[in-house]
Amino acid sequence: MAERGFTSLRYGLFHARLAEMPATLFNHATIRARDLDQSAAFYELHLDMRRIRTPRFAFPVRWLRLGSQQLHLFVRPEVTARPFHHFGLNVDDFEAVYWRASVRFGGDGS
Repeated sequence: MAERGFTSLRYGLFHARLAEMPATLFNHATIRARDLDQSAAFYELHLDMRRIRTPRFAFPVRWLRLGSQQLHLFVRPEVTARPFHHFGLNVDDFEAVYWRASVRFGGDGS
Protein backbone atom coordinates (compact mmCIF):
# COMPACT_ATOMS: atom_id res chain seq x y z
CA MET A 1 0.00 0.00 0.00
CA ALA A 2 1.35 3.43 -0.94
CA GLU A 3 2.08 5.91 1.80
CA ARG A 4 -0.19 8.97 1.64
CA GLY A 5 1.33 11.64 -0.61
CA PHE A 6 3.49 9.12 -2.44
CA THR A 7 3.00 6.76 -5.37
CA SER A 8 4.79 3.46 -5.62
CA LEU A 9 6.11 2.74 -9.10
CA ARG A 10 7.26 -0.74 -10.09
CA TYR A 11 8.66 -1.53 -13.53
CA GLY A 12 10.43 -4.86 -13.84
CA LEU A 13 13.10 -4.90 -11.13
CA PHE A 14 12.94 -1.12 -10.80
CA HIS A 15 10.98 0.21 -7.85
CA ALA A 16 10.64 3.82 -6.81
CA ARG A 17 8.64 5.84 -4.33
CA LEU A 18 7.56 9.08 -5.99
CA ALA A 19 6.02 12.09 -4.33
CA GLU A 20 2.59 12.80 -5.79
CA MET A 21 2.39 16.07 -7.65
CA PRO A 22 -1.27 16.84 -8.34
CA ALA A 23 -1.97 19.21 -11.24
CA THR A 24 -3.24 22.63 -10.22
CA LEU A 25 -4.22 24.15 -13.58
CA PHE A 26 -4.60 23.22 -17.23
CA ASN A 27 -1.89 25.24 -18.99
CA HIS A 28 -2.13 24.63 -22.75
CA ALA A 29 -3.19 22.50 -25.67
CA THR A 30 -1.00 21.99 -28.73
CA ILE A 31 -2.47 21.34 -32.16
CA ARG A 32 -1.13 20.95 -35.68
CA ALA A 33 -2.02 23.60 -38.23
CA ARG A 34 -1.76 23.30 -42.01
CA ASP A 35 -1.39 27.08 -42.37
CA LEU A 36 -0.10 28.89 -39.29
CA ASP A 37 -1.28 32.37 -40.29
CA GLN A 38 -4.76 31.22 -41.28
CA SER A 39 -5.18 29.10 -38.16
CA ALA A 40 -3.98 31.87 -35.85
CA ALA A 41 -6.26 34.38 -37.61
CA PHE A 42 -9.27 32.14 -36.97
CA TYR A 43 -8.62 31.95 -33.22
CA GLU A 44 -7.76 35.64 -32.99
CA LEU A 45 -10.68 36.97 -35.06
CA HIS A 46 -13.45 34.64 -33.97
CA LEU A 47 -12.50 33.60 -30.44
CA ASP A 48 -10.64 36.73 -29.30
CA MET A 49 -7.40 34.89 -28.51
CA ARG A 50 -4.27 37.01 -28.24
CA ARG A 51 -0.79 36.27 -29.56
CA ILE A 52 1.85 35.85 -26.91
CA ARG A 53 5.61 35.64 -27.05
CA THR A 54 6.64 32.33 -28.58
CA PRO A 55 10.05 30.70 -28.11
CA ARG A 56 11.98 29.62 -31.19
CA PHE A 57 11.55 26.05 -32.32
CA ALA A 58 12.98 24.09 -35.24
CA PHE A 59 9.57 24.41 -36.95
CA PRO A 60 6.93 27.18 -37.23
CA VAL A 61 5.02 27.72 -33.97
CA ARG A 62 2.62 30.36 -32.70
CA TRP A 63 1.27 30.64 -29.17
CA LEU A 64 -2.07 32.23 -28.34
CA ARG A 65 -3.68 33.03 -25.01
CA LEU A 66 -7.28 32.91 -23.83
CA GLY A 67 -7.52 33.97 -20.21
CA SER A 68 -4.87 32.02 -18.33
CA GLN A 69 -4.84 29.12 -20.81
CA GLN A 70 -2.80 28.87 -23.98
CA LEU A 71 -3.17 27.33 -27.42
CA HIS A 72 0.05 26.34 -29.18
CA LEU A 73 -0.17 25.98 -32.96
CA PHE A 74 2.57 24.29 -34.96
CA VAL A 75 3.26 23.35 -38.58
CA ARG A 76 5.05 20.10 -39.37
CA PRO A 77 3.99 18.45 -42.64
CA GLU A 78 5.25 15.03 -41.51
CA VAL A 79 2.89 15.05 -38.51
CA THR A 80 -0.72 14.05 -39.04
CA ALA A 81 -3.56 14.79 -36.65
CA ARG A 82 -5.50 11.81 -35.31
CA PRO A 83 -9.23 11.67 -36.07
CA PHE A 84 -11.46 13.02 -33.32
CA HIS A 85 -8.73 14.93 -31.46
CA HIS A 86 -10.24 18.19 -30.33
CA PHE A 87 -10.66 20.64 -27.50
CA GLY A 88 -13.78 22.50 -26.47
CA LEU A 89 -14.30 26.18 -25.71
CA ASN A 90 -17.22 28.03 -24.20
CA VAL A 91 -18.47 31.10 -26.08
CA ASP A 92 -21.14 33.62 -25.13
CA ASP A 93 -23.07 33.28 -28.42
CA PHE A 94 -22.41 30.03 -30.30
CA GLU A 95 -24.63 30.89 -33.29
CA ALA A 96 -22.90 34.24 -33.85
CA VAL A 97 -19.42 32.65 -33.76
CA TYR A 98 -20.56 29.79 -36.02
CA TRP A 99 -22.12 32.08 -38.65
CA ARG A 100 -19.23 34.55 -38.57
CA ALA A 101 -16.73 31.71 -39.10
CA SER A 102 -18.87 30.18 -41.86
CA VAL A 103 -19.02 33.45 -43.79
CA ARG A 104 -15.33 34.26 -43.22
CA PHE A 105 -14.09 30.86 -44.35
CA GLY A 106 -16.45 30.38 -47.28
CA GLY A 107 -19.04 28.07 -45.79
CA ASP A 108 -22.77 28.44 -46.26
CA GLY A 109 -23.64 27.95 -42.60
CA SER A 110 -25.08 24.47 -43.09
